[in-house]
Amino acid sequence: MKKLVAFTFLFLALFSGYAQHNLNNYKYVIVPDRYEFLNTPNEFRLNELTKFLFEKYNFLTYMESDILPEDVKSNRCLALSAKVIDRSSMFKTSLIIVLENCKKDIEFSSHEGTSRDKLRDVAFNKALRAASQSLAALNYSYRPDENQIKLVSESTKIKEEIKALKQEITSLKDAKEVTESRSNESSNTVKRTKDTVTLTTPLKETVFKATKTSRGYEVSNSVTNEVVLLFPTDLKDVFMVKDKNAILYKKDGVWIYASLNNSEMVSKVMDIQF
Repeated sequence: MKKLVAFTFLFLALFSGYAQHNLNNYKYVIVPDRYEFLNTPNEFRLNELTKFLFEKYNFLTYMESDILPEDVKSNRCLALSAKVIDRSSMFKTSLIIVLENCKKDIEFSSHEGTSRDKLRDVAFNKALRAASQSLAALNYSYRPDENQIKLVSESTKIKEEIKALKQEITSLKDAKEVTESRSNESSNTVKRTKDTVTLTTPLKETVFKATKTSRGYEVSNSVTNEVVLLFPTDLKDVFMVKDKNAILYKKDGVWIYASLNNSEMVSKVMDIQF
């Protein structure tokens, strides 16, 4: 019997240490505005009390409706979601505090806090405070997990790349509008006949062939065999040129390559076979 008791205490100690280690890797706790077993948001101020209790035991805690920090917006797995489970019976109010990770796995479950008070608001308050005693035993202190830091860093990098791409598309749109404006003001630099395009400055007769890829097109030069990549934009017949400060767009049935060269817009007609 003594061995059984000793084994039980050893198991509980090991489990507590394991739970503590896991919880220490989470930076935030997010408390919902309403619990499923209550009729209205923050009824009996139980949700506010939950936030207060987590903060009491050193958890950085936010309500679900609060403005969340940028790092948890990028990676919700930095936070645990708090839940309160109602296991009340006719004569006893019983509550359990649960913490779930971003995959809905339970990382922590408190012991059952109880109250026999007849007033519901008082009973819920006492039961929740009793359940929160399990949090005190955790001695929580945030210790960043290297994998989580790497994930946040990669997520931030991707967001920055998307932002830069959007800015580049905006710049290229502006450049296209400038090119069209200059083209309209010029004295018919490009003159279109029935089936041919003639330029005031003759271009070298080079045919470009476009091959569709999963991301856009590969365009090869029939003379130099150079290959450039075209990425579609949200504008019809407008492409971004990879690694070039340039766009390719179609106007009046003619493909025009526009690039920035020493802050000057340079345009030329390209004979591309799609």
